[in-house]
Amino acid sequence: MAIHEITIHELNRILTPIFRLEPLGNVMSEIGEILGSDSTYASDLAKEFSGLNLHYREFQIHISDLRWIRDRGPSITIQFRCPAKGWHDFFPDSEWLAKKVTRELVDDLKKIAEKELDIPRFSITQIDGFSSTSRDKKSWWSIHPKGVFNRSWSAGYDVSPIQISLETHSKKWFVSLGFNPGAFERKDGKSVLRSDWETYANEVSLAIEAHARRTYGKGDGSAMSYENWVEVVIANVGEEIIPDLPGIWERMEAKENSTP
Repeated sequence: MAIHEITIHELNRILTPIFRLEPLGNVMSEIGEILGSDSTYASDLAKEFSGLNLHYREFQIHISDLRWIRDRGPSITIQFRCPAKGWHDFFPDSEWLAKKVTRELVDDLKKIAEKELDIPRFSITQIDGFSSTSRDKKSWWSIHPKGVFNRSWSAGYDVSPIQISLETHSKKWFVSLGFNPGAFERKDGKSVLRSDWETYANEVSLAIEAHARRTYGKGDGSAMSYENWVEVVIANVGEEIIPDLPGIWERMEAKENSTP
């Protein structure tokens, strides 16, 4: 499959409306223009993005998660992967090596974040536990604003509301950027940390778990309730669609009832 390189300008276009807590439609519009896609669901757009073999600084890019968190804003987990060199396997827990391999990419991500977010300077913490990309317990590194560390985290997504994680496994280096809009609010043209940000520190994992329960919870093929359908659509399209949802549901019901 041909490799398609994206530019720093295009990466900035993807992340800036997310950091600004803009409507999900704005985020999808930017990504759609870059891809030449008209997908209307965030989950579909993320799959399309990840299937195009897009690269940035020799790292293959995947959108692991893109959703609207109700009453909060757009959330993203975007992952960059590159093959580890043969000798890297001898130093899987080397912070020095992790920084060396990923420095330029990490610097670009930090600059985009710092331009839009009013946060303390970034620091790095080594963590022993499950990350957002691996089912194995292992050591990895979280680059997060100094002092903005959720000590009650249970999922890798929730270590910090804005974090860049570094890890190596399966003979690859992984750099993941995760953003939790629940911990931020807009003030004076910037997204600033809420004074009580820790109250919202687990918003991403809670949203992912709730989505899984609504979508797959019954497992018996029974129809999804209206309330659960509303939440799934909002997660994929954004809250701007709320006024249209009753009419869409009625048309769906009428079409289903008219089908022999």
